[in-house]
Amino acid sequence: MSMPDGYNGYYCNVHHACADSGSVVTFTKDVMDIYCHLMYDLPYPAPLTSYIESVKKDLEYPESKKAKRDEAYWHAKMKEPEPIFTDFTGPGRLMQLRREKNNPDIRWCMLPTRNGDGATVTYDLDVESTNKIIDFAEKYDIPTSVVILHAIRTVLSKFNNNEKDVTIRNFVSRRSTLLNKKCGGVRMHCLPLRTIVEPTATVLESMQIINKEQQEMFLHADFSTMRYYYEQRIAYNTEPGAVYDSVSFTYQPATRKSLIPYLKDIPFKSRWYCSGKQPQPFYITAMHRPGDGGLTFYFGYQKDSATPEEIEFLYYFTGRVLFRSIENPDKTVEEIIKMA
Repeated sequence: MSMPDGYNGYYCNVHHACADSGSVVTFTKDVMDIYCHLMYDLPYPAPLTSYIESVKKDLEYPESKKAKRDEAYWHAKMKEPEPIFTDFTGPGRLMQLRREKNNPDIRWCMLPTRNGDGATVTYDLDVESTNKIIDFAEKYDIPTSVVILHAIRTVLSKFNNNEKDVTIRNFVSRRSTLLNKKCGGVRMHCLPLRTIVEPTATVLESMQIINKEQQEMFLHADFSTMRYYYEQRIAYNTEPGAVYDSVSFTYQPATRKSLIPYLKDIPFKSRWYCSGKQPQPFYITAMHRPGDGGLTFYFGYQKDSATPEEIEFLYYFTGRVLFRSIENPDKTVEEIIKMA
């Protein structure tokens, strides 16, 4: 299709039940590889692997030893003291539920979600600022996702009276093998990333705690999402729909070296649009733009759960915490919160 700003491109409308972001990225890369094959005689992209074979592997999982290890890990998590809900708007919703239930000890909450009507708010981070984040991550051997997660969880702590126990629903692509990486379809699971960070911990110590929890979660991410949240409700005796996380998060990794050399002087771009529905109450996707490698933050939200103004407020403080943290890695979390 031709666009009014002089670009030529394609529009892809796909249901999330059929394709996740990993599939869309693979599809886009293949389109660009085919373009380079036709224009510059570069190699044609390799064929996709089989999604059917990937599903067959998944069907073997319940009887595997790994399934037993994953079950033991998550059941041990559910025996820990009950988490607490930390809302991206502050403690208001939790306080309101406690009043309605006449129970000051409730630690879970519910995000309003009636019909899934939603929208997306998008923020583009400039390339120079993106490179500062990547340089920091490489210097301290910390995943970029952890640097961003540190900022989000620190803001959630700040907004909730400096609560040290914060849970974020973390999305995992489960594409670590060659078969799964190139098979298309949907392989996403989402599971809780719970971190307890003392206010006296330094930025680097906070990131190390997050990294350790995330790596363990990745190891056990084949555990069923639906089963986990059902069993969590039983373990903590909550009502249906109760959650401890107000934010879902995913990061789409890329490197500055991943851009096709022949395209470095050719401007190209991509943009995600919302169909008018959102499957999650509040969902942050951080991904690198294909043209310049800068980070784009997509805030998908259901209109019952968030407003553009609340999202702008969260993004503003997340950015402040993020850059104060990478500029002052030896400062404590408490000090970073005050600086923000």
